[in-house]
Amino acid sequence: MVAVASDSTGTKLVMVGGGIWTSTDGGVTWNARAASGLPHIQQWTSVASDATGTNLVAVVNGFYDRPEANPAAFSGDVWTSTDSGATWTDRTASSSAHGQAWRSVASDASGTNLVAVTAGLGVLGPGAIWTSTDAGTTWANTTAVDAGAGSQSWSSVASDATGKNLVAVGSGSGIWASIDGGLIWTDRTPGDSKFQASFGNQMEGWSSVASDATGAKLVAAVDTGDIWTSTNGGVTWSDVGPASSWQVWFSVASDSTGTNLIAVDGLVNGNDGEIWTSTNGGLSWTDQTTGNPAASGFWEAVASNAAGDHLVAIGQGAIWIN
Repeated sequence: MVAVASDSTGTKLVMVGGGIWTSTDGGVTWNARAASGLPHIQQWTSVASDATGTNLVAVVNGFYDRPEANPAAFSGDVWTSTDSGATWTDRTASSSAHGQAWRSVASDASGTNLVAVTAGLGVLGPGAIWTSTDAGTTWANTTAVDAGAGSQSWSSVASDATGKNLVAVGSGSGIWASIDGGLIWTDRTPGDSKFQASFGNQMEGWSSVASDATGAKLVAAVDTGDIWTSTNGGVTWSDVGPASSWQVWFSVASDSTGTNLIAVDGLVNGNDGEIWTSTNGGLSWTDQTTGNPAASGFWEAVASNAAGDHLVAIGQGAIWIN
């Protein structure tokens, strides 16, 4: 699993996977960054950046599947950097947020208000949504007081520029939104039969979600289905995915206005994954791999700058920059 994030200009990028890499030239060159004090190679799953690319936050998957295992022995933590990734600090090593199966993290424009989600796996129990209002120094489980949102398995989370309007999605969990920085969550799953538990004996699984700067325009992808957009903070949704064959969507990203979007899928039935972009809020899409073999591959993560004119896709051994 890999992830990538961009500052508002597209100049400063940060990428995570089996390690951490940063770029100060829009992805032309990269520098390896190792978080200090790590006992072994970390499984970084998600990363986010503030508008300047100075304040970064990344999460590690602490999944374990042995009932007799001690959660304290696993390093599922949230790490932050205040110097564009040169050095990193483990923010959850000695808290109740340690040892979690972290899946996704998002930041407001200042890097002060953060939100992160965990998956519900094995002995870990249900997933949770955690928020921080002090740049990651302390964290609170905001799903503990919400019985509905507290029983989900989360895969992706997004924030507006202020950190007040949040949206989280999960596999079989639907779409949930908050307008108060995560204190209260509301189920915003589209009212479509395919998202009900009775559809095909399983609910559709949401793999990724992104937000514009205001939190009004959202884009979310189903892992084996469609791409949906909302222009009212998730109250209503429209199915606007590319009119093509069945997709396995891994990641979506949005510019600050919700106009320019990018989505990627992985290998499907032996076919290479694709990079799709939209310049009209998802109403129509362009396959960037058409006539461009270099854009085909197993794509997993995408990022956009504020203007939507510097897009990045990361895959297994490949980096695509528009």
